[in-house]
Amino acid sequence: METVLDPANPQQQSVAYRGKLLIAGHGDSYLLSYDDLTFTRTTFPLVSGVRLQFDSYKNPLTHFESAIFFALRPTTGTSSNRYLFRYSGGFTRISITGNIISNCMVYGSYLYFLSDVSGTTRLYRYTRGVVTEVAGAAIPRASGYELHVSGGNMYITGYATRTGTVNFIRRYNGTSFLTLPWSAAGTNVEGVYAIPGTTRVYFISHERILYYNGTTVRQVFFNTGEHIYARLWQNDLFLTTGVGAIPGRISDVYRLSGASLASVSLPAGYQVAPVPHTNPEIYEGSLYLGATLISDGTAAVLRYDGTAFRLFYTIPTPPVLHSGIGLYLREGNLIIHPTFTNGKHAFEYNGSDFTEIIAPTDRLLFPYINSTACNHLWLNYYSDVSGIHWAYGKESKDCPPPPPPPGPVAVIPDHFMDFERFDMSNYGPERGWCWSEIIIDWEIVPICPLPPCPEPTYEVRMFDANNGIAWSEKFSKPSFFKVPLPDEQPFKTVLYSVDTKRDLLVFEPELIPKGIEIIKVNLKPKEGIFMLTASTRKNAVVPLKVTLLNADGKILWEQTFSAPFSQLITAKVREPGKTLVFSIPNESVKLVTRPE
Repeated sequence: METVLDPANPQQQSVAYRGKLLIAGHGDSYLLSYDDLTFTRTTFPLVSGVRLQFDSYKNPLTHFESAIFFALRPTTGTSSNRYLFRYSGGFTRISITGNIISNCMVYGSYLYFLSDVSGTTRLYRYTRGVVTEVAGAAIPRASGYELHVSGGNMYITGYATRTGTVNFIRRYNGTSFLTLPWSAAGTNVEGVYAIPGTTRVYFISHERILYYNGTTVRQVFFNTGEHIYARLWQNDLFLTTGVGAIPGRISDVYRLSGASLASVSLPAGYQVAPVPHTNPEIYEGSLYLGATLISDGTAAVLRYDGTAFRLFYTIPTPPVLHSGIGLYLREGNLIIHPTFTNGKHAFEYNGSDFTEIIAPTDRLLFPYINSTACNHLWLNYYSDVSGIHWAYGKESKDCPPPPPPPGPVAVIPDHFMDFERFDMSNYGPERGWCWSEIIIDWEIVPICPLPPCPEPTYEVRMFDANNGIAWSEKFSKPSFFKVPLPDEQPFKTVLYSVDTKRDLLVFEPELIPKGIEIIKVNLKPKEGIFMLTASTRKNAVVPLKVTLLNADGKILWEQTFSAPFSQLITAKVREPGKTLVFSIPNESVKLVTRPE
């Protein structure tokens, strides 16, 4: 495993989309995209002049109708409005009534969500650009809400923490609603498990389990302040939980058959690995669980066949005291994550073989995030004198990254795609041969959330008739330059990237002698906006040719304009370009009289 982005946001939601991995970090004002090669960032929109942020809590990135849906708000952790957005390469705000107050949930052929409309809670659904209210929902007022789908039904749950709010559970089958007979605590639901072929359902919250038998709801498990990790297997609910303080903490595994609770025995000498973080998991028809030997703490994975747990795998790395064993599925395989959040190793089981996964040097392995075509992305962390730091690490699948999709892309050198805005202006109204002033300005929201962030380094170069550098200046901040060259000969002017060692913008030497006195290049690369402005001496008509070259110098696009003009360039090309060249198209253009 190797680090691919440092620092990273440890609180985030992710989704695979169009061959990329999208990551939205808590409190971030941008969406990250990873394509097996690089991270790119797309800034969230503004509402009323305020940049929106992503609130990760109960706000998944939801895939629906070939797009990703989620909520954004001006400030996280507040009561500010939450707006519904659709992402499909760009952001589109979905016009809704009120303020979205729940997660988005796909059920049937619709995307559902709850909205607060003037103090009332209403259920809405979206499809193909149309939002409609669901009649008959009658959603009670609660402090918080969750939508879950299980067993062919959608469940709407709400919990009460303040006066005027209530606990409730409502079931929706796509046509009608049923209020389940329960209004007590435990409706801050984190998981819903419907028993196939029945109307029976388990509702899991942080410390409590409710059971609906088709007629009544009752509390069937409660463990004050403790985590509960559950899986439904062969119509029974298996769960792990813990009790007691460290050291001496005890973890247990239980089985719920309907409302009947029973402890499940482990092989002699074994105990459930510490909870939280140790969970049951289902893989290829069997139930698996992390455990440790009481005698020496050796970590292992046990497998349950419906009758008894038996040893399945002894984990070869030494355990860390009081650490759990996380189990989860990834692309059809079982991931075993021992020493959860404090170790360097995990293991992948594909049904026959085990593969070890090792964190980068001096890093610890935090949870797996998601996968692209050729890499699995993990969260890593490390600490130094300044505190705890987070990074993204990639675990290679040993396959070549997919080629970038063919255009169309804007005729903007791809170097600028990290910039919100990039502007360059060359001035020479009072000159006949050489620019007098050059202004370069930009805006870039750094991909690193904590300073110091790397600054791009550029160089302005001016070449004489012998292709020698007559003047140059390096800079890493937006800059204004008075050109210190005499107005006695033409010069080729180049904006050069020191970081990539490439010419980005080239202004050929004949521009001013042929009558061009000002050129302005205004780019908003992420929006594909390229505005070009050119003015001429005495408003003479002068042809100006603009050419986009690839890395090999091949022409990708070329167009001739008649200056003076100011025009939005909307042309597209099939591959990203590297260099823009500005020139006079032919030598038959007469010299425009220079000023005296």
